[in-house]
Amino acid sequence: MEHDYTPRVLFRRDGHNRSEFGICSVFLPTIELRSSIDKNDKILCRYSCLPFYRELEKDIENIGSSMYVPCSHHNTLSKIPNWYNEFSDLTPKTWFYIDDIDEDTPLFIKGEINSRKDRFKTHCYAANKQEAVNVTDNLLMDTLIQDQQMCYRKFEDFVTFEKSLSGIPVIEEYRFFIFNGKIIGSSFYWSSHEEFASMTNPNRVPSAMLDEIHRRMSKLGPTIYVVDIARTVSKETKFGNWMIIEFNDFQMSGLLLIYEFDFYSNLKKELYRTQ
Repeated sequence: MEHDYTPRVLFRRDGHNRSEFGICSVFLPTIELRSSIDKNDKILCRYSCLPFYRELEKDIENIGSSMYVPCSHHNTLSKIPNWYNEFSDLTPKTWFYIDDIDEDTPLFIKGEINSRKDRFKTHCYAANKQEAVNVTDNLLMDTLIQDQQMCYRKFEDFVTFEKSLSGIPVIEEYRFFIFNGKIIGSSFYWSSHEEFASMTNPNRVPSAMLDEIHRRMSKLGPTIYVVDIARTVSKETKFGNWMIIEFNDFQMSGLLLIYEFDFYSNLKKELYRTQ
């Protein structure tokens, strides 16, 4: 298919993603500088849209180019309050004000964007509302999270392999990269515990659930995104014991255990198939 634009990846390379940068460059026109963007380019970022997304979007528009993922879609995906109502039946119950929480509910507490899973016992987990007050105080002292809206998520009983050194459960969780309804790549979420990967398979997540997620997310705007999904021990949703953990921006999410070659091969097909 002929396009009236050129797909291009604006990639922020660092010591952690040099291999990925090399593979991306094999499959797609890849640049590192905004000044390399040409008129009629269509830009997909990799690790490069933050912290000044709106300014980047305006710069690209002024050149006469566009982005696959506009800033408004990034905000929908990255902030739980922006997507929670649409998916409340498929994700852990979430409160946004501490006064609304049931007294004895165990909670995973985070900002609307970020969490401190590395400090799980003091900055994430609360066994009840009283402990939630203490965790909230800790998060309000954290410079990354203190300006974000707090999200109090019910701590569900997920299928667990072990607890990490920080105390957080390593659960059966999968990451899916979705581009216009197609899975570009998927893998076991906990790449830091690769020893459990052989016991997992992203294909266990019902395809009907992924289709439903895409239908609902498209109503909110984004069609290019990442979704993390985990399996509960017993709690049932309309798709069995599977729940959405969160959504993320396709452009800023790590590949985890996805083979870079396969990911960028699949991405190239979709970028050149769509307009």
